[in-house]
Formats: sequence, C-alpha cells, structure tokens
Amino acid sequence: MLLNASAKNPLADGIRRETHNKKRNYNIIVTGKTQMRKSTLAVALALGINPKFNLEKDMAVIDAGKLLEILKNNVKKYSVILADDFGIGLSSDKWHSFMNRALNQIIQTHGHKRPVFILTVPYKKFVDSKTRIMFDMQITALEKNDDEGWVRVKVELLHN
Repeated sequence: MLLNASAKNPLADGIRRETHNKKRNYNIIVTGKTQMRKSTLAVALALGINPKFNLEKDMAVIDAGKLLEILKNNVKKYSVILADDFGIGLSSDKWHSFMNRALNQIIQTHGHKRPVFILTVPYKKFVDSKTRIMFDMQITALEKNDDEGWVRVKVELLHN
C-alpha cells in the first residue's frame, strides 16, 4: 500500500469507521528504519483519522512527561494521540514500564472515549510482547520517495 499525505486515505477512513461504528479505541504501532518517514506517516494518518488532530496538543515526541500530560488533559471522544520515537528517550526498563502504564491508562481509563493511539518505534521489539497484545495494527514503512511524497507500507492486523 502507498500512503500519500495529499491523497485520500482509505486506511485512515477504515480506522475511523472502526472506532465510530464499533465504539472502541484503536492502537497502532508504526515501525521502520531511520529516515523512512515514520513520523510523517503517523501525522498524515492521525490527520486522516481526525482532522482536528493538533501537533501541539496531541503529539509527544520522545518526551514521556508530555505524553502523560496529553493523556491527562487532551483525550476527548475519537481523539488521536501520537507518541513519536519513544524508543530513543528512555532506557529499556523505563520504556517497558512507561509504555505499559501509558497503554493501560489509554485503554482502561480513556477507552470509553475511543481514542486512536499511534506509537512510532524503529522496530516492534521496542514494545514488549505483553504490551504488543494491546495493539490492533502494525504499519511498517518499507520504502519512500521524497520527490513524489509517498511511503510504501505493509499493514498488518495484529488480531481481530
């Protein structure tokens, strides 16, 4: 699948329908090597799912404190929360304990608001297997073309 930020996004449309029609939250892992446009892909997806997505209020880059602040203040019905490049800013132990705590807060505390949580990491192994169970989808950035503005991705549903 090719995702282009300026084109209609059937993936985002499908995720939006899933959260609205089935009245549930949705968790996505975006993976890919360095400079594969994971962040750009995640922002384009977030905007496709919810056009009111705000980079200042709804996105935390590396900063675990900012993500907790977002979870405390900005989770509204059908909101999109983006945690970008969290594997960089935390040690392995802190990463696992923080992500488990954050995901539990999103799913258990805010699940009724049906947020979409998008996490970008270089490799899915950055997220432990017990935490990965809570994710619905993995999107892997495989190839990019900066001149034409697209990313080729592999989309996997992790469970039904």
